[in-house]
Amino acid sequence: TYVPRLNDVGAYLALHWVPARVDGRLGKPIVAVSKTPVSP
Repeated sequence: TYVPRLNDVGAYLALHWVPARVDGRLGKPIVAVSKTPVSP
């Protein structure tokens, strides 16, 4: 199984977030990837 490392991807930010309500219901997952490199 291939697992990408930071050296493979560079410095792009990828975000995967699942919003959760107070009553425990989960919303639709939100996926975002930066279009330009970011610095830590």
